[in-house]
Amino acid sequence: MTELRLARTLKGISQAEAARAANIDRSTLSRYEATGKAPIEVLQVLARLYDAPQLLLGHSTPAFGDTPSEAVAWLLEELEEARDAARRLDEDIRHGRQIRVDDMGQVYDVYTAIGALLVSLAGRVDLDQVRRLHERKLAKYGLKAVA
Repeated sequence: MTELRLARTLKGISQAEAARAANIDRSTLSRYEATGKAPIEVLQVLARLYDAPQLLLGHSTPAFGDTPSEAVAWLLEELEEARDAARRLDEDIRHGRQIRVDDMGQVYDVYTAIGALLVSLAGRVDLDQVRRLHERKLAKYGLKAVA
């Protein structure tokens, strides 16, 4: 599954809805999702729609117009909120309670903020080196990054 299809699926948006928002045919979106490649204008619309700035990695256009400083501030804010959500999740898990979707969403928002930061730093940071560092850290715990 390509990142483009995964982002749409995680957001719970149908191909038809996404295609309408991007002003393209559903079959065109299907092709973009299958190949993982789309014009930057389409990626910009879909990244905003899916709240997934990581879709713009490798493109020179920053996501949502964030400067590195704005992206760091956003990440810090999301981390604070995610910390509180993670504490609630821990409590719910330990007490066998229903997991709150909002708390899981807040934790996922950190991923989006990290994507915005990476996009804003494109060209200033070797993102392949960041990826390799991440993979080494995962390997220490016997985990593997998924594509």
